[in-house]
Amino acid sequence: VNTNHRKIIAYYTAPIDDEHWSGNPAPPGDTDGHGTHTAGSIAAFALSPTADSPTIQRLGQYNGMAPDAKLVIFDFQNPNSRDLTLPADIRGDFLDKGYNIGATISSNSWGSFPGVYDSFSLDIDSYVAERDDFLFIVAAGNKGEDGPLSVSTPAIAKNIIAVGASRNSMSSCIYIGLLFCLRVDAPVIEAGTF
Repeated sequence: VNTNHRKIIAYYTAPIDDEHWSGNPAPPGDTDGHGTHTAGSIAAFALSPTADSPTIQRLGQYNGMAPDAKLVIFDFQNPNSRDLTLPADIRGDFLDKGYNIGATISSNSWGSFPGVYDSFSLDIDSYVAERDDFLFIVAAGNKGEDGPLSVSTPAIAKNIIAVGASRNSMSSCIYIGLLFCLRVDAPVIEAGTF
C-alpha cells in the first residue's frame, strides 16, 4: 500500500494455491488486459487537455472518466489459467481492504452463473447497506443470449449498480429491463453492444 503513488495505491493478486488473500500472492494474472482496460476507462490520465502542445491536447481525449482518481487493484485472475480466484471472505479479503485505505467506489468486471442471489450477493448487499459512502458497480454478465436470466451474480444484488448493454432496440431493452428489474422504479438501459 502506497497512498502517495500517482495512480495505483495498492495491488492485490490471487493467492498461490489455496492460501488466504493476505498470504503469499501470485504474479499478476491479467493476461488478456481486461482489467487494465476497464481500469483505464475509469481512471486513465494520459495527459492534460489544457497543455500548450496540440499533440498533448489530443492525447487528453484518452483520459478516463475520473482521471484524478487513484486505484486499488484486485487481480482475481489465476496466472496459471483463465479461471478467477475470488476470496472466500469477500468482505474481509476484498471489500474491507479497499475501503480501509479510502476506496469508496468499487468497479467490478467479474461474476458467475447462474445469476441467483447467492452468498456473494448477500455479502455485498449487507456491506453496502452498512456504508452510505460506498458504491459497488459490477458488470451484468456476458450471457445476454440467455434473456432475462442472463444477469450474473453479484450483479443480481439489490444495493449495487449493474452495468450491461443490449443489441436490441430501445423498446426491447425497456421491456426486458422491466422484466428482471422489478424492484427498480425506472430502469436505465441503453441499446449498445459488447
